[in-house]
Amino acid sequence: MLLCLMKVAGKDKASSKLLEVKETKVKGHETIKVFRVALPAALSGTSNDKIRVYTVYTHAQVPHPQEITQLEQQLVQIRTNLYHYSPYNTRKQSVKVLLSSSKIESYSKEPKPVSESGKEIKYGPYQDIPPFTAIPLSVHFENSSPFLTVTNLLRWIEVSHWGNIAFEETIDIAHTGSKLKGTFSRLDYQRGLTSKSAVADFKTHLPASAKDIYYRDEIGNISSSHVRKILNAVEVEIKPRFPLFGGWKTHYILGYNSPSADFLLKSGTTARLSSVTCCPDFVQFDLEYIGAF
Repeated sequence: MLLCLMKVAGKDKASSKLLEVKETKVKGHETIKVFRVALPAALSGTSNDKIRVYTVYTHAQVPHPQEITQLEQQLVQIRTNLYHYSPYNTRKQSVKVLLSSSKIESYSKEPKPVSESGKEIKYGPYQDIPPFTAIPLSVHFENSSPFLTVTNLLRWIEVSHWGNIAFEETIDIAHTGSKLKGTFSRLDYQRGLTSKSAVADFKTHLPASAKDIYYRDEIGNISSSHVRKILNAVEVEIKPRFPLFGGWKTHYILGYNSPSADFLLKSGTTARLSSVTCCPDFVQFDLEYIGAF
């Protein structure tokens, strides 16, 4: 299983300042990625020293089985390291696994102690774990969340001399969850007899000044979308021509205009375009590629 670490950064909680983070090597473990963080002050060596490590991975949940029928719910499997993977000796560690569902097929029951309650599995506490210790942890459970991946996003930006900026995005989205096995029944779908992982629609937020919004594909305009004003943004409900099941994909174009005064920053004789975020703000989205022109 290929896990992708999204970002490595450090921040001092007291001052909110970013800390210097550099990749380094540990003798005897040169093939392992290790990062050195420069702390604002030396550790005192007491129990009052607290360091929080927060990591986010993509592709950590793998559909298992890889194919399901329209009426089945999606099961996924997580395989990772039970212990905190560290170049230091760990005196004490406990692990809490919080799942999206209490429907658990199986999970690792070693090393003990291990306990399960609803959506939660607890491991430990464990004592005196040597550096770079790896113990496999596996959990197989139901997760009906839609696994949506933006496989390609191209943004075209046209800056006009007449006070307008035109944005157009060509987006390809794939459902990377369990693939649909067998045929699709529109009747069962309309009656609600379908997997919860199927995606009927999702939302994206545009700048508050966005206007002349259009949503289309190669066939033409898609009239099933909805636009509404919310606090500090314009919300667009994207509804594809067909629901997305595992293995299915969709392609569409989203465009809008906005006043250049909102995004062009002038400094002397030069102007700079401030960053604009516009991609589907769905929690389960994984973004593979972005291009801008």
